[in-house]
Amino acid sequence: MNKYNGYSLIELVLLIATVSIAMVGVVSVMTTLLRQAPMSSQSQKVLSVAQARMELILGQHYFLGYLNTRDPCTTASPPAACLTIPSGYTVSSSVTPWVLDSDPAYALVSVVASDANGTKVTLKTIVSGVW
Repeated sequence: MNKYNGYSLIELVLLIATVSIAMVGVVSVMTTLLRQAPMSSQSQKVLSVAQARMELILGQHYFLGYLNTRDPCTTASPPAACLTIPSGYTVSSSVTPWVLDSDPAYALVSVVASDANGTKVTLKTIVSGVW
């Protein structure tokens, strides 16, 4: 009575064929997802433009007070930092009153930045008028 240990050649060929078919499916799904995802460097650049504008608004809020919570880049004489937006990028912002738990002493600051490729980033924060 001969007992064989291990796998036959046919079993190994079937295993390799099955794994190959599964890998083709996985690679095709990954390729499709990578094509649909925005490029990381583009998103990072748009995010840094939005963060810079948000920091300008919040800096003005912290140094000049709640009543001056506005975008300094929309004034008649914007600071030099507003003029450093790279070409091809657009930034818009809004500061709106916000009521939190029946207290109207808040404001919602929103900054939207985008580039020519359609990558868009929105940042929002709530600031308080009470120190």
